Amino acid sequence: MKSFIALSGLHLKPLIRPLTIAAAFIIGYFSVWAREFTWLIRPLLIMMFYIICLQIKLPELKIRRSHLKILLFNIFVPTGLWGVLFLCGQPVMAQIVFFAAVTPTANAAPVVIKFLGGKPSYVVTSFVLTNIGVSVALLFLLPLVTGRVSWGAFLDVGWNLFIIIVVPVVAALVTRWLFKSAPQYAAKLGGVSFFLWSVTLFIVAASGSYLIANNGELSKGYLWLIGLASLLVCAMNFICGRLIGEPGLKAEAGQSLGQKNNSLTIFLALQFADPLVALGPSFYVLWHNLWNAFQMLIHDHRAAKKD
Repeated sequence: MKSFIALSGLHLKPLIRPLTIAAAFIIGYFSVWAREFTWLIRPLLIMMFYIICLQIKLPELKIRRSHLKILLFNIFVPTGLWGVLFLCGQPVMAQIVFFAAVTPTANAAPVVIKFLGGKPSYVVTSFVLTNIGVSVALLFLLPLVTGRVSWGAFLDVGWNLFIIIVVPVVAALVTRWLFKSAPQYAAKLGGVSFFLWSVTLFIVAASGSYLIANNGELSKGYLWLIGLASLLVCAMNFICGRLIGEPGLKAEAGQSLGQKNNSLTIFLALQFADPLVALGPSFYVLWHNLWNAFQMLIHDHRAAKKD
């Protein structure tokens, strides 16, 4: 009996994290009320990034050639896709694809690559570089793509990026200086990071559900088209990221280009376009996290077999 229970636990263990991700999306979709807690997303992201920064030494944050390729890809490919669709007479779909594709690396990406046994320092470097680089590029691209721009909104974006990037980095440095054993304790907080990430997905799913329910002009056919377009963009990013990455860093580069800071572009789409356009990056949240769940399933299954 004990051996049966142990064997059952072995088979169930690889499913725990993927099932948790799926549950967060499903429950969030049917909990529209949870969109009232979107203000929690930023502090949750800050806490996750802080835990990762506690474990990384500054000398490990080296900008590689692939980091620069990821940054350039993040800027020029979305702009090119927007231009093609705009010239084909699809201005709304052009904006949807642009906002889904131009998004920089998510600060939850180092958390995921940590779960997958990769090197978080590579992804943290990509997060800092792409969020700064893409934000600067958007100062010039947003007027082109939307025709509307507000310098006050840009200041808000810049302030949000400062809070999300600089605050957890400085806090981690101070913590490591005060408590030398902090990295060791932080390494044991993987479960806490995953819980915070799951709560974030729950809130994002609730916000996406609200956007779909409150866009009366949206037909089911066009909704499927938006979902398909964002799925293709997501697949392109993960595949091209792996192709860009150096040997031994393929997964890290794929995660850096594929997992996006969608909260940023959802905010920008709502500010400068309309809720319909915000569905592009909203769908992207679903696709990249389904892929994350699949990657975790494979990784945890292999780890369980080794055990």
